[in-house]
Amino acid sequence: MKKNEFPTKPSRLGLVILLSVFVLVVSPSLADVNLAILPATVSVQPGEIFDVELTITEAGSAFNGYDAIVGFDPAVMTFIERSPAEQEGPLMTDACNYIFYRFEVSSSGDTLTINHVMLCAATSVTGPGVVFRLRFQAGQQNATTSINLLEGTAFYNAGLFVNPVFTWDCEVQISDVSPVPEDLVSAPVNLIAAPNPFNPMTTISFEAAEAMQARITVYSSRGFLVAELLDEQVSSGQNSVVWNGRDTQGQMVGSGTYLVRLELGGESFMQRVTLVK
Repeated sequence: MKKNEFPTKPSRLGLVILLSVFVLVVSPSLADVNLAILPATVSVQPGEIFDVELTITEAGSAFNGYDAIVGFDPAVMTFIERSPAEQEGPLMTDACNYIFYRFEVSSSGDTLTINHVMLCAATSVTGPGVVFRLRFQAGQQNATTSINLLEGTAFYNAGLFVNPVFTWDCEVQISDVSPVPEDLVSAPVNLIAAPNPFNPMTTISFEAAEAMQARITVYSSRGFLVAELLDEQVSSGQNSVVWNGRDTQGQMVGSGTYLVRLELGGESFMQRVTLVK
């Protein structure tokens, strides 16, 4: 074979190298988009107004637009529409000043369609962050319902669909139960939460005079159970447990003030904690 002359058939090693380079160049990213309606669990009283946020929960595939289809039961809650500036989340608007925005409520009143696209050239985002905010008013009857991300919810980047997309819905509990009593004291057992305020976790410590059964639960400011942290026999002296800001379903709760309740030796004690994000 003459110098600089290539063989008519490439070697097997050459094919392997060429295919490897091709795979590296054209293989799509294995990242994904995770969209959740947060808080994952909302506890409200009849007639109460509340907000939820469409949130990209973690960094993933880049996107510059999305369509979100949100469903809810208009028999137990009412959607309250606000201006685009109040509804649009900061994740996209902070990255681009030029946004295509279309929002529609279905004629049946049970579906919301959101079209949201950044129009800045070569601009995309990955999260985490809030992309949209929705406001509702609970009905007057006790109910357990949900706000759902429906089929048709999709993300895209430069005109191409981004896949896969994973979605998480929100459970709404409407109840007129009385709040947890607020006149409970914590001094006798030195019930302390530190840090407080906290993000993303706080350590709750207390003293027990002797070995006994202890139960620690977390409630919303309205008195709804959010999480159970401890229900077991503890030893005398100092004891502690960590709350990671998640509810009974393992979902992160929203910013706000929560009530930590300790049941120990036939008595109950209370400590307020504040989660900030």
